[in-house]
Order: sequence, then structure tokens, then C-alpha cells
Amino acid sequence: MMKMKKKYFIVTNILLFFCGSAILSAQSFQNTDITSVDTKMTHVNTSVQSDCEVFRELGNAEYNKKMFWESVAAFSQALEICPEEIASYHDRGNAYYCLNEFEKALHDFDKCVEMSPDFAKAYYMRGQCYAGMGEYQKALQAYNTAIRLQPIYSMAFNNRGVVKTILKDYEGALADYNKAVELDPMQSVLYQNRGKLEEDLNQHTAALMDFDKALKLSNNEPNVLYQRSIIKYKLGDYVGAEDDIDKAIRFAPEPLASFYLQRGINLFFWRKYDLVLDVFDKALAIDAQCADAHYQKALYFSSITNDTTTALYNVNQCLLQAPNHEKGLHLRGNLYYQNNDLGRAIADFTKVLNGSPKDETIRLSRANAYRRQVQHKNAIDDYTELIRTATTNEHAYQGRALSKFEMGETQNAVLDMDKAISINPRNKEAYFNRGAMQQSLNNPEAACKDFLMASKLGLTKAKEKKCN
Repeated sequence: MMKMKKKYFIVTNILLFFCGSAILSAQSFQNTDITSVDTKMTHVNTSVQSDCEVFRELGNAEYNKKMFWESVAAFSQALEICPEEIASYHDRGNAYYCLNEFEKALHDFDKCVEMSPDFAKAYYMRGQCYAGMGEYQKALQAYNTAIRLQPIYSMAFNNRGVVKTILKDYEGALADYNKAVELDPMQSVLYQNRGKLEEDLNQHTAALMDFDKALKLSNNEPNVLYQRSIIKYKLGDYVGAEDDIDKAIRFAPEPLASFYLQRGINLFFWRKYDLVLDVFDKALAIDAQCADAHYQKALYFSSITNDTTTALYNVNQCLLQAPNHEKGLHLRGNLYYQNNDLGRAIADFTKVLNGSPKDETIRLSRANAYRRQVQHKNAIDDYTELIRTATTNEHAYQGRALSKFEMGETQNAVLDMDKAISINPRNKEAYFNRGAMQQSLNNPEAACKDFLMASKLGLTKAKEKKCN
């Protein structure tokens, strides 16, 4: 099973459906995948058919102008005259879908399936509706049926891939994106979606290739430039990343907070600190709820100006918008730790670990906070869990040794400090602490040897220790 790291700058994968371009004309309806439509319409008198067609054409026109409520009204009129016309149910369902009226749309697509059980497009749109409602298992079932009925349905493969990504079936999602690209290699958004998943799976070189392909097919689509900028940044191509995000901002039809956010991150890397805050503020002016922009401002104040008060204010704004923002919780926990507000620090670290129990950095931070709060048993539990998953983490052995020492388990503490030093023979604090432990065990020669080594490595306080 592929593992996916947590993300903080999220661009939602695209469910393929282009509102304003999915109308079925009555004339072309027999050319769709419907094979069992009731033929009652052929027996309706010509004048009634003509009236239906008038309203259908009106519905089409309004839909293509993205006047979706007007389109719904026209198709409803058509259905009052011709209640067995499946095309009008399908197209009204599309209009409802574009209005985010998913339940009403679903009712129309259910009617299509009732009238024509082999109508793949109706199952596909049922999947769209269920996905819009957050009922992902039902969406998956609907896409499965659409694909069974029409095995070359690239859009269904793409959208099933999006749903599988949401359900954390990353291998299945990648397989679906691959199939979608195979079926429709000239569709830019398919490469874009696959590239986004590859990015999340740390397959950055493959993601870059997909975004390159998407850009060739989309003529510098701003969102793809934005995504490629992120990949280039992760691959260390900082000049290319800056160039892409500048183009994305220039080509975007309207300002987007996420684009300015990425520009700010690039400027942060180049240490253009005099420009960083203005760019993050621009992102927030566009979208005051942009949690990542608040987080980046907090990071600036905590790491560049050491203004913990302003940093705390900004990280709280981040968490107000996104209460489970893991980087925000980690940063706030660190700020609380610096302020010796250990209870709140532990609470934030715990919240992150509840979502990411294998996060080694957070577990070490919580263990240190427990130790500083003199909750040595809890600290030892965290250090031990960290050692179990990261056997070469010198800081875990060192921290556990200090907690054991405080609990009077000095011999065991020395063994842990031995391990920390074996992992990093230049750990001056470990030598100093082991020296203190040897001193408490009345081993003056061993203690003196450790203090001298700590001093030799540059630890000033070790020089104050007197050795006979």
C-alpha cells in the first residue's frame, strides 16, 4: 500500500465535468450510449414534439450561457409536455448539478437509469452527485457501473481516481489516472490530476513530467503553472519555481490567494524578507480565510524576528480557519513550549499525533515537553515508541536517559546515553550528561573523561567541572 505524506498546500484534484458543455441534443440522442430508451416519443404527435423541442432548445441555450436556473425551468417545461423524454431529465440533471443541487440532480439521473438501465452517462453523473454530497462509496459504485457499461469512459476513470484518492486508495487512484491518460492522451486535466497524486506520493520527477505535458496541452493554464512551481521548489529548482508562479499570477483571470502564497514561500527561500509579509498579506486580502498564509506569517515572526507574541496571534488565526492544520499545531506547540506553557504545548502535539501517529518530530517534541513538565513516565513512553520506529534517533535515547536519571534509574540511563553517543560521537551534551550520571554513581574517572570530551567538543559549561 502506498503511503502518502500530509499536505498543507492543497489543490483539489479535478472531478471532470464542464458545466455549460454537457447537453444532449434530441437529434443526437440516439448516438449516445443509450440502447434501451422507451420509444414512446416516436408515437407522440408532431406538434407536441415541436413544443418539446422549443423548450429543449431554450434549455440548451440557457445552459450554454451558464444560466442554469433558467435552463432548469426550460427543461421542466419540456418534461411537462413530454414526460418520457430522457434527454430532458439528463440535461436538467446537469443543470441542477452545476447549481450544486445534488439531490435534485440525483433524482433526475435516477429517472434516466430507471428509463434506460444501460445509460452509462447517467451512472457517471450519479457518481458526480454522490461525490459532491460527500458519499464517496456510493460515488465509487456509480463510477464502477459507468465503466462496466462503457469501458473506454476516460472521464469516469479520472473521477473514480479522484474519489479513490479521497478514500486513500492511492494505488487504485494511480491506476485509474493511468487508464484515463491511455484512453484520452490529449486531455490536460488528466495529466494534472495524475501529477498531483504523484506529488503527494513524493514521486516528484514523475509529477514534473505530467505537469509539463499538461502545460503543453493547456497553453500555460495558470493552475498547472502553480502546481509545477510547487514541484520545482521541492526538486530544488528555485529559479524555475519563481518563474512559474510569476507566470501563473500574470495569466490568472483573477487573483488567487494560493498563487501569492507560493510566491511568498519562494521569496522566503531567497531570504527576501522585506517582501515576504506584503505578499502573504496580499494572499489574505484576496482570501482572509487562507490558513496557510496565516501560518506562513506566523513562521516568519517566529523564525525571522523572534516575535513570539505576533507569531502566536497569526498561528491562532491559522487554526481558527483550519483547526487540524498540522504545521500550525506543531508551530503553536513549539511557541507554547518556548513560553513554558507546557500543558498547551502537549495538547497541540497530541492533536497532531492523533492524526499522524508516526510523526517522529512531533513525538519527540511531546516527549521533551512531558520531561520538562516532570511527567517522566509519559516522556519515557514517547521516547520508547520513537526508538521503536527510529532506532538511530540519538535525541530519543538522550531524552529517555534524562527521564530515567530523574526517576533514579541511573544505570539504565547510562546505557541509553551510551547509545546516543554511539549514534553521534560528537554529541557534546550527551557526554556532559553521562558525566553527571557517572558522577552520581561515584565513578569519578569515567565522569571526568566525559566532561573533558564535552569540553573538547566546545561545551562551555563542561569546562567548569573540576577533574582530579
